[in-house]
Amino acid sequence: MLRRSPHGPAVRGFAELGTHRLLLGLVDSETLRGFSRGLLGPLREHDDRRGSDLEATLRTFLDHDGQWAATAAALHIHVNTLRNRLAKIAELTGRDVGRTEDRVDLFLALAAETS
Repeated sequence: MLRRSPHGPAVRGFAELGTHRLLLGLVDSETLRGFSRGLLGPLREHDDRRGSDLEATLRTFLDHDGQWAATAAALHIHVNTLRNRLAKIAELTGRDVGRTEDRVDLFLALAAETS
């Protein structure tokens, strides 16, 4: 698993890895890339076509543990703008960030790229 990580220490303790990293480490790289591309592809295509920042919005939302106000503040946008962006993300990915299961899928798709 650590070999897949492009940077960071070569040795880490169990507590430093995070359970999701261990689980992702059990899956081959091609499968992870396919999962990530399949889920995030429409989002990235939209960002490329429109010059939008939906992927960055999603990352920031997940980095702030789904806290609307904190995410909006970090992105320097109004909470209603964040709601609109997250609604577009749901439309493009078929995943609702308000559902834990869907949020986990999105988180893992983003994390798979660094595994």
